[in-house]
Parts: sequence; C-alpha cells; structure tokens
Amino acid sequence: MSNLNQITEKVMESDAAIMRIKNLISLYPERTALLLSLKSHERFDEKIKKEYADAAKMSRIDICKFRLFFAEGATPKIPSLANALLYFQTLYSLVVDALVSNKPKTRSQISAESLEKSTFEFGYSFSGSIGFAMSLPNDRLLNGESFLDRAIATTFDLLKANRSDQIAALSKRLGSAVIKEAYRWAETLSVSGIGAEISWCRDEEIINSVNILPAELRDLQKAILEFSDNSIEDITLICRLIGSDLREDGIRTFHLTFADDGEVLDIRGKMADANGIVKLPTDCTAKLEVTTHIDYATDTETKEYRLLSFEAIS
Repeated sequence: MSNLNQITEKVMESDAAIMRIKNLISLYPERTALLLSLKSHERFDEKIKKEYADAAKMSRIDICKFRLFFAEGATPKIPSLANALLYFQTLYSLVVDALVSNKPKTRSQISAESLEKSTFEFGYSFSGSIGFAMSLPNDRLLNGESFLDRAIATTFDLLKANRSDQIAALSKRLGSAVIKEAYRWAETLSVSGIGAEISWCRDEEIINSVNILPAELRDLQKAILEFSDNSIEDITLICRLIGSDLREDGIRTFHLTFADDGEVLDIRGKMADANGIVKLPTDCTAKLEVTTHIDYATDTETKEYRLLSFEAIS
C-alpha cells in the first residue's frame, strides 16, 4: 500500500496543477504557453493514473469510481454532495454485512468485520468534475466472482430497481435496514437534481457499473414506497397484565408491563380471545404476535401487538 499511497499523492498534486493552469487560462486565454502547459500536465496526469491502476492491480485492489452529475438548473448544496458519498458507503457496508451474516438486516448496525471489509479508501478526485476514485482490497479468484463482487452487484441491483416486487425480493434477502438506506440515498440525490455514475473497476476493466438519472432515482423511491414492508413475529415475555377492556365492537384490548434492562415498558394491543374473565393484575408468561410496519418516507417504524395467550405465574 505504501507505493499506492505515494502514487496517490502524485495524482492529487497533478490534479491540483491542472486546476491551477485551467484557472490561469480562464484569466489569460490568449497565452499559448498556458495551453501547451495544460496539455503536458494532462498527459502526465493520464500516465500517473495508469501507474495508480497498475499499483492497485499488483496489490489486489479494486477501484470504485463514483461520479456525480447534475440536472440542468440544479444547484446542489454541500450536505447533499457529502451525503451522496456517505450514504452510498453505508449502503454498501450494510449489504456486505447482510451477506456475511446471511441474515436480513433489521437495524443499521454493521459488524466490525464487515465494516473493515467494505470501507473504501480515498484514491483521488476527478479533475473538472465531482467524482472520486476509491480503493478496496479484493480477492482474485480463478473462477467466479469474489464476495465483494457479489456485494457490489447486489447493491447495484437495488439501485436499479423500479418495481415494488423487486424491492420485496431484495428486502426479504437483505432486510429493511438496507432498503431504508437505499431510500435515504435516492432521496438525497433526487431532491437536489443529482445523478450518479458508479463503476467497479479491476485492472482498468469495468467489472460492474450503474448510471442513475435523477428521474430513475425517483422511480426507485416510488417502488420502495409502494412496497408494504410488514414483518410479523411471535415473542414471549415474562410480564404483568394490568389492564383489559371489552370495546363496543366486541374487541378485547390489553395493557401489560415488562422489564427490559431495568426499565419498565408498556405494551397495549388487542387480545386474540375476547371471551373469558381476566383477573388483574396478573404476573404471567405471555405470547404475543408483533406486526412491524416501516414507513420509508418518514423513516418511522410502528408496531401492533396481539396477545395470543398467557399463563399466570403462581
């Protein structure tokens, strides 16, 4: 990596020199010497970036090229530009973590192992546009794609999705936290009129890529919003049943409390069986059905509880 870091410094110095010359040309367009100097620096810039790619190849490092472009008349603000990169990194790390654990992600917590595998390092920025080349060590396999290759392909599949059934399949595989992050990334770019071109490169060859216009990002958002993400699970609690009422519509409701890490929490909901007399308060073991609904537009999560059964603790 030391050789790659040295080349990275040269690339950054080259880009800075090109920008200085371009600024001088804008002030003194009649000076032929400046135009000749620009061509010379651009040739050197191309050479040094070729050296960067060769050094990455020798170190078994892939390059992710991330470029942003704007719709006509768009004037993006700095937070939108910064978050476009930050949210993409978080999204990719979440996808990696979901694949590593082989479990859908319901929370945005990323394991230390997955974070280490998936965090990009800065390579260089593109002169004349808003874009970055980022590096990431990756295995070289004789046959087939590597784990990180599969992760980026999955990430690109998600960003290309424009139908709710595609989102449903990806959510089942990756989890709601991944879908939520994709929505956040798409919203950040689309409201600012930003599009993105992302390429996964190895040995100067593009292995995978995605090019998304602001309108396509809105299609992704729409597909996510149309997807009704409801998950149902059964849980068992040691709790105290402290309330039960029979409503006019014949539905019996309940109110129970339970301890969680020293804190007393409340749960209210419907009872599966409206019949019978419930003695209150009652310490019991309760089995509940929990339905979780995620609203991606507002980034809120609501839960509905149904008391399936309970058994008093004597």
